[in-house]
Amino acid sequence: MAGTFSKSNRPKRPGAYFAFQAKVAEPTLVNPQGVVALGFTHSWGPENTVIPLNSFGDFLGKYGQGGTTPPTYTSGYRSVRDTFKGEGLPGYGGAGQVLGYRIVGSGGAYATKVLQNTTPAAAITLTARYKGTYGGQITLDVVADVTDPTNKHNLVVKVEGAEAERWVYAKTNIADLVAQINGASPYAVANASKWVTATQTITGVALNLVAAQALTGGNDGATLVAGDFSAAQTALEPWRFSVMAFDNQVDPTILAAQVAWAKDLNSKGKRFMSVV
Repeated sequence: MAGTFSKSNRPKRPGAYFAFQAKVAEPTLVNPQGVVALGFTHSWGPENTVIPLNSFGDFLGKYGQGGTTPPTYTSGYRSVRDTFKGEGLPGYGGAGQVLGYRIVGSGGAYATKVLQNTTPAAAITLTARYKGTYGGQITLDVVADVTDPTNKHNLVVKVEGAEAERWVYAKTNIADLVAQINGASPYAVANASKWVTATQTITGVALNLVAAQALTGGNDGATLVAGDFSAAQTALEPWRFSVMAFDNQVDPTILAAQVAWAKDLNSKGKRFMSVV
């Protein structure tokens, strides 16, 4: 009869015997087909880091349209849109996923605004969450709180003129306002502002009531050098993808380095096509 086979105690009767050996299952690898690694410049969003995007709507949610309404399209906006769209022909659909890498060069800068108190003196600095010119679409209002105008103020953050966030605080407690905006203790990081960070200069004196104070000085950092592209390649290298491209790249020296990098990785078994 059938049984378990053992070398130390070999079976004496005829029949089918089995020896089972445990083995860890091979991991299922992500299918890179249809995944495009794309480096691009834009005016808002996470910089110099890889962000997986599963749709163009996903891009808009993380990076925004990059300009006012109706939008002034950035080259990054057009590149990501066209990558998802593809050729628009049967059998030639766009990417299933884009590994987005917003390249921000050394010239990149945050838009900022300093608000003064009634002394007057600089009391708080608001800084755009990301580097880029889109930070200039952020404006600030300081208004009296409608429920307690004597003791409380509201800091209203607007984007393209529409209210995005409102922070209610005891009007002389600038330290509390800063903690709320930054999600610092005793507040939760998850509830921090999605648009600005704050730095306190002076607390204890109320801010001036102001309207439509725009952040200024943002820069996309769209003037790039070879090191910016090599940093993007290094960041993207561990990811699995089938196509690699950089938005609006025409410098022949940098292109040659990109081609050499792609050839080297392909020769080592990381198969992908580099589009130039």
